[in-house]
Amino acid sequence: LSLRRQRQMCIRDSGDICIQQDDELVPQEHLSNFPARVYWPCLVEVFESTGLSAETTAQGIQVSW
Repeated sequence: LSLRRQRQMCIRDSGDICIQQDDELVPQEHLSNFPARVYWPCLVEVFESTGLSAETTAQGIQVSW
């Protein structure tokens, strides 16, 4: 039996994209002009429409696959 580990990333208010590695969020890339929080519900819908799991948190948008 093989268990597949869920992967996660967080996109922060600043536009920093961080990947979950063990118990730590490790910065990877930066998105310039990342939209304000008011637009995040729409972004969550876009992520979910592509088969990803997404939610807004205090840290940013958490995306899992």
